[in-house]
Amino acid sequence: MFKIPGNIPIQIYPVFFLVVFALSAINANFEPTLMLVWAFVIFVSLIVHEMGHALTAVAFGQRASIDLVGFGGVTRRQGPPLKPLKEFIIVFNGPLAGFILGLACLMVLQYFGTQLPVLLQNTLQVGYFANFFWTVVNLLPVHPLDGGQLLRITLEGFFGLRGLKTALFISFLFGVLLSVYFFAIGQQIIGIFFMIFTYESYRAWRSSLSMTSQDSDRALQQFFKSAEKDFHKGHLSYAQEKLNAVRKQAGEGVLHKSATNLLAQILHAQGHDSEAYDMLYPTRNTLSTEHLTLLHQLAYSQNHFQEAIKIGNTLYQDHPTDSVALTNALSHAHRGEAHAAVGWLQCAIKNGLPNVKEVLQKEDFNPIRQDPLFNSFTVSIEKGG
Repeated sequence: MFKIPGNIPIQIYPVFFLVVFALSAINANFEPTLMLVWAFVIFVSLIVHEMGHALTAVAFGQRASIDLVGFGGVTRRQGPPLKPLKEFIIVFNGPLAGFILGLACLMVLQYFGTQLPVLLQNTLQVGYFANFFWTVVNLLPVHPLDGGQLLRITLEGFFGLRGLKTALFISFLFGVLLSVYFFAIGQQIIGIFFMIFTYESYRAWRSSLSMTSQDSDRALQQFFKSAEKDFHKGHLSYAQEKLNAVRKQAGEGVLHKSATNLLAQILHAQGHDSEAYDMLYPTRNTLSTEHLTLLHQLAYSQNHFQEAIKIGNTLYQDHPTDSVALTNALSHAHRGEAHAAVGWLQCAIKNGLPNVKEVLQKEDFNPIRQDPLFNSFTVSIEKGG
């Protein structure tokens, strides 16, 4: 993982470069110079787009970071919850930033035209085309595109829970229609993307069906938010008491799930990993990446190595990090599965695992330390291979 530090840190995962290479090659018809132009434009455009989200979030008092992953960028935010209007502006400013970049490319090209070097002309042409095209596509009402997020924020703001469910269902329908459309006109790559978005929309809509009327109870929502504030201030005992009350009153639904997830974090912070694991495990199929990561760690710490491996396999698909891969490697090692352990170690190293030699000395690898494959791998690392 390549990191760019700063007030808004940027993390670039290796798979991002592979996707950029593939997209550049397809759009440039494998012409080397034009491929470099496309790669440059894609990289800059994604940074500008995500900065549109991130800078607005920071202006509203949140902290932000950017991840460049397989299919684009993700702006991660932390801080106080915001009103729907501010959420709308944060989401909208991503496409707006991309549109402005595309407009700037077009204006420079129109005003200076043939006076510019050919390479710069090509870059500007690709810049305005890519940004205008992506702005239009990104504003389509399909989750998780920004257009889908804007639709969700708007309908949820007006109609509450019913609006949220409606927005997700509309997203699913549009995803199906757009997938069929792009395949029909021969745009298979875009069609594949929308097939993926359709699946995400369907999954989100199905998840929303479990939401209950208690999730719309503003008093209960505020009580949960006060528990969150206590948690972030470090008042864990107060937060724990409130979260238990929320779980009891909500009974089920999203608030119950959110309270459960936060309560598991508190239990983990207090060293009650067994209780935290028992609390999270029943909801493993609906957990966010953050809480699935926690469950992954808890499964390993509680010696549930087979479950840790299953969770890690799922988690790594959406969150390919060195820590996830290492935990799976250690889990396989405990089960005496040297081949799988070495495979996951190689994944961990590719994702930036630090101090590899020290990691290999962990006692966790003792069950496979005498295995010829693990020995060979260890020797290659020692030799710098």
